Amino acid sequence: MEIKIDCNPVREGSPFLWEVELLSETDYLNEIYDQVTEKRSMFTPIFDSDNIDSEVINCLNHNIDGFDQLYQYRFWKVFDNVKEWYNHNISKQISFNKDTSGMIMLPHVDNRVVFGTMIINLQNNGCGTNFPQLDFTMPQYKNKGVFYLNHDLTQHEIHHLEPYDRYTFAITFYLKQLVKQ
Repeated sequence: MEIKIDCNPVREGSPFLWEVELLSETDYLNEIYDQVTEKRSMFTPIFDSDNIDSEVINCLNHNIDGFDQLYQYRFWKVFDNVKEWYNHNISKQISFNKDTSGMIMLPHVDNRVVFGTMIINLQNNGCGTNFPQLDFTMPQYKNKGVFYLNHDLTQHEIHHLEPYDRYTFAITFYLKQLVKQ
């Protein structure tokens, strides 16, 4: 599966949140949700890791000032380019999520081990992840989603009150130095 990140931030002046589109078909993922969650590692190859990495790196390059604000990439001059920094510092985990009706996640910022997260709908969903400080809600359509860097401005919440399950997948990007290996 391949993704495409729109490198223009959803809000001007806030270079930490972007819209994403899944360019591949996902119908079968809902049908096998229970098997996927039990055997997640078996399904990781369906994602093109090079595509994901190159899209994230491209987005960081396109928004270098915001990236630099968070990670002082240019100040330390340890890496020659963003790709080297990313490859040295980032690991990722793919998860499939089924949110049942009534699921509420209060506004929060992810813990500091998380560099960023990508969430994409596997079906049309009546609710999307909301970013209150940016007055933005994730697109609610199948194959649409968001990529955001973990920052105070990207505090997010979910209020899933529809009478059906919400299916998404997420890619969580971790800072390797902070993850117990």
